Amino acid sequence: MGQVPLPSDVKPTCVVSEADFAKWFQSGSVSPGGAVLPADSVNFPLDNTNCDFYKWSWQMFLWMNSPTDTGAGIVFDGAEFYDVSPGGSSGKRVLLPNTKVDSFLTRTRKTGVIKNGVPTDETGQAGGGGTLMAQSGSLLYYGLHVNNVYAYFLTGQKTGALTQTTFPTTAADLAAINKYAGFTLPDGQALSLELKTSWVEAETLESIGLDSSQYVLVQGSIPTYAKTDTTWTPSGTTTTTMALVGMHIVGSVQGHPEMIWASFEHINNCPANSYDYTTTSGATGTVPYNSDGRWLLTQSGAMTSGANSELMNTNSDGVITAKPGQQIGPSNVYRVFPWGNLGNDAKDNTDIVSINLSVLSQLPQSDVRSNYVMIGALWNQHGNLPPGGNQIGSKTMANSTMETFHQDASMNCFSCHQGTSFGQDDLSHIYFNIVPVIPTK
Repeated sequence: MGQVPLPSDVKPTCVVSEADFAKWFQSGSVSPGGAVLPADSVNFPLDNTNCDFYKWSWQMFLWMNSPTDTGAGIVFDGAEFYDVSPGGSSGKRVLLPNTKVDSFLTRTRKTGVIKNGVPTDETGQAGGGGTLMAQSGSLLYYGLHVNNVYAYFLTGQKTGALTQTTFPTTAADLAAINKYAGFTLPDGQALSLELKTSWVEAETLESIGLDSSQYVLVQGSIPTYAKTDTTWTPSGTTTTTMALVGMHIVGSVQGHPEMIWASFEHINNCPANSYDYTTTSGATGTVPYNSDGRWLLTQSGAMTSGANSELMNTNSDGVITAKPGQQIGPSNVYRVFPWGNLGNDAKDNTDIVSINLSVLSQLPQSDVRSNYVMIGALWNQHGNLPPGGNQIGSKTMANSTMETFHQDASMNCFSCHQGTSFGQDDLSHIYFNIVPVIPTK
């Protein structure tokens, strides 16, 4: 089957030592599916290197997809995280405690399927209402999630109980949030975290030769449709197993209130464009575009021409409509900027390939998390809030499952997420519209 190419002769410019990697695990030793600790955002090094940001990203991904302390589910779908509802007709969002079955829906600009009486996880592409379908026939579905620190900070800040004007970055900030909450938040050292996740129906994977056991899985409720070639109209819901195919991790750390913006994908999502990297001998190596094999989002042998085409979108009522002259169906996808930088940017490509190989070579192959790669991470030099500031890391990062139709050299996370306040459409697009109430769990 196809998978993201990681050249074994890459220069090891960003690595995690065996001793440090073992310390990421709660038990102090690496084990398949073992529980990982969250990265310590409070003590994130001020005298840092790019590699420190990439290590933080990988440790957070492994933690969020670790088993919970109770063994029931995974961390980001457990008690320390909240789902964020879609905006609804009023634009307002609410925080929802996690339940055994998550609700997923296709991209809508207003409302959608209900969870506990409230619309929940939405699906959709950045920059609009474009809807993506896998080669298996499954739509892609999306969820928004925040952790406990984000939830209590937002509620305290919006109600005037907390005076911070940026996301928390220090021990003093965390102490103030704990005081407001009235207890010490579990894993508070992770500081403020916002996630976006992408999913497909697991039962469809076998039809294209992929194995659902190689994916992080959750139970989900998704819409059913009355279908024609050009229009799908919601007709009900069904409960099924959902497979994780992408994740954005956005979090504040010491010295960086603008937050680190990291992204991960499953290795079998789609082929990557050609890219250069530095070899162990100091030469420049090139990994060519190659679509041969079995991919979730791409037909084997597909060319880049005509790929990443938006064929349909979803209106505010949840109705999926094909664009003029098109039918509802899958389009071929590829990652234009494989590691969030230009293909000829060997230096930055090398760093990300290196950290991926370092982590994946130490993670047991039987660990389901070993089937994902970090495609990049972005932050600002000296923690300056966007716009402005020198952007560092993956400056053209786009997740093939979330920004499929908006992969452009002039765009990245900070193209849309910017501003020095918590106003509408500022740094966090959901912050302004979330109702400041912590739900009872």
